[in-house]
Amino acid sequence: MSELSSRLQDCIDRLCSSGCEAVREAIRQLEQGERPAGTEELDPAECEQIMRELKAIMAVYDEQ
Repeated sequence: MSELSSRLQDCIDRLCSSGCEAVREAIRQLEQGERPAGTEELDPAECEQIMRELKAIMAVYDEQ
């Protein structure tokens, strides 16, 4: 993963703590331009970064 601000890392940690299905739903929402819970205060570039990081995390599970 790339260098993230503590704010973005905290957001990713909160999303991931909800489990794989919740992360997949957050990715789907971000891809559609929606804002999953906990991302409302982020700007579009930060949301894009969150989506990239979540996809990278989930790629590990999808390879198994």
